[in-house]
Amino acid sequence: MNTFFKNLKKFIYASKKQLITIAVLILILTVLSLLKLNTYISEYIFARGVSRYYISGMGSLSSLFSFSLFEIIVAALIIYLIYFIIKTIRLLVKKNYLRAVKRVLAVISVFLSIVILYNITASFCYNRNYVSLNLDEKKPEKTQVYAAAEYFLNDYNAIAESFDRNESGNIIPPYSFEKLSDKLRKEFLKLGDDYFNKVPRAKPMIFSEIMSYMQFSGVFMSITAEPNININIPPQNLPIVMAHEMAHASGVMRENEANLISYYILLNSDDEYLRYSGYSATFGQMQSAVYNTNGQEEYENLKLSPLIIKESHNAFLFWQKYENFFSGITNFFNDLYLKISGVKEGTISYDNPREEIIDTGETDEQGEIIYEIEYSTVQKIYFTIFGM
Repeated sequence: MNTFFKNLKKFIYASKKQLITIAVLILILTVLSLLKLNTYISEYIFARGVSRYYISGMGSLSSLFSFSLFEIIVAALIIYLIYFIIKTIRLLVKKNYLRAVKRVLAVISVFLSIVILYNITASFCYNRNYVSLNLDEKKPEKTQVYAAAEYFLNDYNAIAESFDRNESGNIIPPYSFEKLSDKLRKEFLKLGDDYFNKVPRAKPMIFSEIMSYMQFSGVFMSITAEPNININIPPQNLPIVMAHEMAHASGVMRENEANLISYYILLNSDDEYLRYSGYSATFGQMQSAVYNTNGQEEYENLKLSPLIIKESHNAFLFWQKYENFFSGITNFFNDLYLKISGVKEGTISYDNPREEIIDTGETDEQGEIIYEIEYSTVQKIYFTIFGM
């Protein structure tokens, strides 16, 4: 027993600086976690302060490169981790325990430093004020609901007919990845609100095939200030995914809000490719609004172009092809990460909010229950653009 305590004392003395460093880093992380609970601090000290300046500076730097710095760093870390494990096992086999443990402590210190940097540059944005799009809150009459749906459907179908398509029926994107990124950066500037950061360039991912198997369309990494995009995804989805990841870079970290910002930007755009992508992700909600206000017959009158139906089915088959055991694991960890970040719904927060059918508790002259519809934010975006 005395030998054990002597060795422990020797280890602590030899690793004193590293243990102190780890203790300080844990303390900093704890303080940051407590500060994040305060919305004012999250909004004005970090989201509009520290994080914004960091994203602006790092984004200007990373935008100089056409490739993803994030991918290079991840690849380097994986290679180093393999080397680290092998080297540590060799030290343990040789009974060089002190060196092995000191190596582990060094890696823990680096890991905690990265977590702290991520907290400062991204995590506080999960607890900032909610984004406001200044949408029209007036409830439209059922005739207005149908008129709006018909108007956007005509635009959706017309755009679908105008694109060149490949042999599978998917549209051929009219722009290069870089040009699409630049177009979306300009669209974000139209928001004209101090709530948002300046958006850096999006990056195409070299390991997009791996991302597909992980069921990831894109990922924003605040440390490199890069919206990284899986370039394997169906072309109709590319603008919406890029806009979503850019929304994160603009300071909107909550998934549902990043969705809404991307919808708002695309549906308001003068560019047909951007609107088409926005419609592909959201028009089902306008069909639903018509069904709940005007009934089955009017709903069936809203006929999508066969080209749209074919392409949507292709997108479904694309993601079905990549369903696997690993995608379930990545979904679990993504869900865990979101909940740790303060998003109680986890990955459910990705889902678009739907309209609510509310029982008013009243009946009409025929004794039928009177229902009231609470339209979703997505539907309100459509109604606002239509000019209800």
